[in-house]
Amino acid sequence: MNKKEQSLFATLKPHMLLGILLLLYSVVTLFLFHRQTVGYDGRYISDMPSYVAEVQGINSGFSFPYPIYFWAGKVFRLFTTPEHAVALATLVLNDLGLLVTYLVLCKLMKQCNRREENAEGNVEGINLFWQNILPALLSVSLMLVSMVYPMSSAYLSGEAHRYLGVFTPNPYHNGTYLAARGFMLLAFFSFATLLEEGYSLKKGLLFSLWLLFATMTKPSFTLIFGAAALVILLVRLVSAGGKNLKEILLLGVLFIPTILDLIYQYAGVFLFGNSGEAGAESLGVGFGMAAVWGSLTDNIPVAVFRGIFFPLMIAILYSDAFKITWYRLSWEVYVAGLLSALFLYEKGYRMMHMNFAWGYMAGMFLVFLTGTMVLMQRTIASRKRLEVRPMLGWLTFFCHLICGIIYFGYLLNGGLFH
Repeated sequence: MNKKEQSLFATLKPHMLLGILLLLYSVVTLFLFHRQTVGYDGRYISDMPSYVAEVQGINSGFSFPYPIYFWAGKVFRLFTTPEHAVALATLVLNDLGLLVTYLVLCKLMKQCNRREENAEGNVEGINLFWQNILPALLSVSLMLVSMVYPMSSAYLSGEAHRYLGVFTPNPYHNGTYLAARGFMLLAFFSFATLLEEGYSLKKGLLFSLWLLFATMTKPSFTLIFGAAALVILLVRLVSAGGKNLKEILLLGVLFIPTILDLIYQYAGVFLFGNSGEAGAESLGVGFGMAAVWGSLTDNIPVAVFRGIFFPLMIAILYSDAFKITWYRLSWEVYVAGLLSALFLYEKGYRMMHMNFAWGYMAGMFLVFLTGTMVLMQRTIASRKRLEVRPMLGWLTFFCHLICGIIYFGYLLNGGLFH
């Protein structure tokens, strides 16, 4: 092996575990996505059949004015069946979300390791282990965590609803959500960097691009993120007495491409009834306290708790983490998602679909990810002494992970996502 090959191997070696786990994850999820597209044996209920029809140019009864996912499906359609094409498009874009998660965790790990260097500038062995292994394990784990639920026979058998009314950061029955997640994460962390470091043209344009891509894949995240960002920018403007007006305006300009795309999407659906065969019935957005959510669960506070038990625990254990820009931003986006799911609904036949829950679930994933990042930081910082807080944090994380693995296995076997 020459020096160039040795250098390449040394570069790739730390990521070998991620490669193995990603391959296994891809094989399993492709199995699930394909069975969802064909509705195997009348099971594997999802939105996939509508996506297959869209890729073929067939009227599915729904409108999808966010084309990136379907463009990917049409590219794969050139080489395979419509069902395989949609499954592959879902696989590739969902894997992008995992890879972005992994890169974020690796970057954070390197920052933690730099703080842990000893006097000679050498990083201790345990940190090298964490740097190479932990981000890969946690990235895949974050793709599997779900809401928590009692381990009773009624829940495990699917007789009792686990997802409905509680929701999950990983809704595997909705391909557009999974497809948009990678772009969502890129937009989120790009904006957090702009808030922390200030405006720069290069970083600003990248953020604007990622947000537009997220919106063109599924706009649910953009709605709650945009609401949170608007409040944040207004608060910053007022608190600075208007002295930062130029920077606030520059940041606001970055949202213009996305705003124009949202106008195109929502004008078609809500103003002109372009939402499929039942379009004229679905004009407008309604406002009402738990108008839809209240029909899905008897106790919304308990449902919220079951959905974000781990992030709530981290917020309580490490309340000082709210000083970190990306952590505080994740909770601001989550709250925006919670309020939209609680008070807003689409009128007409779409009402009981509770489509504003998709933004809420995007917020759930963000607080799961940033909560994991905070727990990683604090565990590394306290590893030389036994502390209760990291133990409690990981315990609650594993509660969500165990529930998620069981739930995912249930879906793999064709069980209803409800």
